[in-house]
Order: sequence, then structure tokens, then C-alpha cells
Amino acid sequence: MREILFKAKRLDDNEWVYGYLVKHPSAIQIGETSPWFIHVPPEHPEDNGGIHNVNEKTICQYTGLTDSKNQKVFEGDIIEFDDTYSGINFIGHIEFGNPNGKYDWGFQIVHDSGDAPRNDILLWFDMEEAGAYSEIIGNIHDSKPEPTN
Repeated sequence: MREILFKAKRLDDNEWVYGYLVKHPSAIQIGETSPWFIHVPPEHPEDNGGIHNVNEKTICQYTGLTDSKNQKVFEGDIIEFDDTYSGINFIGHIEFGNPNGKYDWGFQIVHDSGDAPRNDILLWFDMEEAGAYSEIIGNIHDSKPEPTN
């Protein structure tokens, strides 16, 4: 089963926070600027975790995938892909839905720059034995990164 997890930028300091997405409809009425919150679970028994009011435009869901450095890949992440066997290198970002018009479910990679990706790139997202590597290099809600190659 895929872990259901979200990240978003906090309203108070614009830092990323990771956890569970919660909507409090009454939050607007009590002076909060957004009804969306991320609940960060406690890491140890003495920790209370935290609840942070977040910018709803930056909410990103975890895809269930990790990159070559074992970082969790979220919707909105910008990924650099390197297919060493075919010599393909490109940058794309992760979207949910139908950005390429081929189907309307699941997460997809949207090509941003570099070589044209293979159609099966999600199947080869990060498989060392197939020469396919991926690395998170940014997020669409942050400044656009430059390629590492």
C-alpha cells in the first residue's frame, strides 16, 4: 500500500513541512489565512509533532516513488532523469492527472527541457540495473533549478 503523505509551504515562514493534510473549514472564521494544515506526526514519545497552516497553492502529494538518493518524490517536484544506456538526459516535473492528454489518472512526468523522454520512463523511474537514474533538483513552487550536467 502506498503511503499517503503531503508537503506544503508554511504560511508563517515559507518553509516546507511534511505530514498529513487536514482541512479546517472554520479556520477562516477564526482568523487563519488558509483552511489547510499539515499535521506533522511526532518522531518520538516526548515530541508533540505539530500542526502548521500552509499555503494551499503549494500542497503536493507523495507519489510513492523515490529518486536515486532515496528521497521521496512529490507532485510538483522537478526531476533530472539520466538514462545512461540510451544517452538520454532531461528535466521534467511531476503532475497528477492528464497533462499529456493520454490518460486521466495517476502521476505523470511532464517534459520541461533536454532530450525527448522515452514513453516508458515511469516504468524505469529509478532502476540502476537498467541504467535509469532520477534526482530531485527542485520544486515548481521554488525557483527553477539549472541542470546538473
